[in-house]
Amino acid sequence: LGGRGGPPPPAGAPATPLRYARFDTYGDEDAAAALASWVALVDEASDVLVTSCDAAHAELGEVGYAALQALGSTLCEDTKPLELRDGYALIGRKGTGAATGVALAEGLGRRADGGNVTLRWECPPPPAPPPWMPGAVPSPPPPPSPLACHHPPPTWLAAPPPPATAPLATHCRA
Repeated sequence: LGGRGGPPPPAGAPATPLRYARFDTYGDEDAAAALASWVALVDEASDVLVTSCDAAHAELGEVGYAALQALGSTLCEDTKPLELRDGYALIGRKGTGAATGVALAEGLGRRADGGNVTLRWECPPPPAPPPWMPGAVPSPPPPPSPLACHHPPPTWLAAPPPPATAPLATHCRA
């Protein structure tokens, strides 16, 4: 959000399921509507990273703030707006249905403080082993690290699938 945008994603970045969009909420009066349209296309319960700097406040308006709130932002045009030269970052989860999203991590750096934002977000623990592997123990998580998941894959992921108890049915066309 804001300014004239940043660089595109780095070469070699995964093409899916990541999506990338940029909105000039400083100089484009249609940017808030474009942001809202983009957020509407994000799948419910998807995690989203939002960043802004410089002058994202100028054309954000009620529509833009509502779009950010759908992703978990606590920003509000009336009570907690962005201001000139603020920095903002959000790791949010889009709400389901009409529900507001959830902020997993959010930071606002005011211009008076240099506009810098630092987020601390801890990865969720690795998934539990599947029920067909009784006694399996998931890999222990490493110490928390800001903004990065460094969990090794759970050890049970390399395990073979359970043996079939009955032959698989074959469906043929006559």
